[in-house]
Amino acid sequence: MEGVLRQRCGTIRLTPSAAACGRRSDALAGKRHTGGGCFFLRAGHIAAVEMLPDLSDQEAIAKAHKLFFLDRRGQFEGFELWDRTRVVFRHPDPDAVEAKPPPAAE
Repeated sequence: MEGVLRQRCGTIRLTPSAAACGRRSDALAGKRHTGGGCFFLRAGHIAAVEMLPDLSDQEAIAKAHKLFFLDRRGQFEGFELWDRTRVVFRHPDPDAVEAKPPPAAE
């Protein structure tokens, strides 16, 4: 399974582990987060960006959660953490959102 990200400049192919929407393979455990940012989303669009350089993936994920849940609480619907072209983490997990049952009809 290979993910595709379309941008104005072209198409970027993501590795299967990057397309896993927040699920990381053992090969990526402890990998250094060398450069990238936390993209805060509103209505499916990037509404704000926080750069998170020089952190491990786990440190960057913890920092992104802190920013989203504490510092910017209620301002955004979700966030994506990227390390250059690699998706590190997404909240909420798109698979979990799609799996929600539809609201009961009244």
